[in-house]
Amino acid sequence: MNRAWGINSGMTLLHTTAAALVPEMQVLAHPVSTLSLPGKGGQEDYNTLAMASIYNLGSNIGRFDTLLAILLLLSAQGIYLLDGPLAGLLMGAGAEGKEENYVI
Repeated sequence: MNRAWGINSGMTLLHTTAAALVPEMQVLAHPVSTLSLPGKGGQEDYNTLAMASIYNLGSNIGRFDTLLAILLLLSAQGIYLLDGPLAGLLMGAGAEGKEENYVI
């Protein structure tokens, strides 16, 4: 892994991909039954659209696998940084409200 962190870590593209996958999954999770149109001259006013729902579920499972893989890579990078280049760094020191913790 890259020894630099932040935007130089090489993980920015992965984060962007993960951020794009989530809205796609949300759109595909929308109930397909809201797209139902009357059929057979108004005799049948409800269509299950089960196959469209199954297709969307399959697409979301693939996206979820990709999202999970990205999260595991980002977690591995975080563990590497905390164990290596950032070892000994006090986490949360800036949240204590002390002015000397902030760089202006």
